[in-house]
Amino acid sequence: MHNKIIIGALLAASCSAASALSVTTVQTSPGLFTTKSNVCTVDFNTPASVSSCVNATYSAPNGIASHIVSGSLGGQYAQPANDNTPYLTLGPSAGSPVTIALTVGANYFGFYAGSIDTYNSIMFSGANGSMTLTGSQIAAFLGPTPANGSENAYFNIFTDSLFTSISLMSSQNAFETDNHSFGVASVPEPGSVALLGLGGIALFLGKRRRSK
Repeated sequence: MHNKIIIGALLAASCSAASALSVTTVQTSPGLFTTKSNVCTVDFNTPASVSSCVNATYSAPNGIASHIVSGSLGGQYAQPANDNTPYLTLGPSAGSPVTIALTVGANYFGFYAGSIDTYNSIMFSGANGSMTLTGSQIAAFLGPTPANGSENAYFNIFTDSLFTSISLMSSQNAFETDNHSFGVASVPEPGSVALLGLGGIALFLGKRRRSK
């Protein structure tokens, strides 16, 4: 079982000093879906599925429908490995950001991801402030990543306090995700822990974007 964890006192360094919200743990798990219980999942398989979590509302500048795609389109988006269903993409072509508003606070966000790039980021916001987790930080714990999309994984992100908004952002094409899950979940016990400071993260930025 592929299972690595970053303890996020390090990621908290990306928050402003006044913000109490921080990411505490980033974990990967095998498969296309979350293994956490008592969470709600949006799979993007049909237009109606975006509303399948009654506590989550998706929005985007050009409407959310333009972000739900299948297959790959050269220069714009690439199907995540092993995922043969519709998924969410964002970037300059489809538009960015995609915002998820939650009516009930959560400390957990999970998603299956295609290639994570330095220009991808996720912002969490709640009553205790906001913080942005960069693509570099998300990808860092994977270590040197292989080419051709084989770094795809299910990501489980935990925060130290509740958030009510998630913004997915990408300044370049593209940020592809699927099977989003939200909820209040217990933080897992670390199986293996990598204590990566911001300097250590820089050692792992030799990632290559898969061909599109």
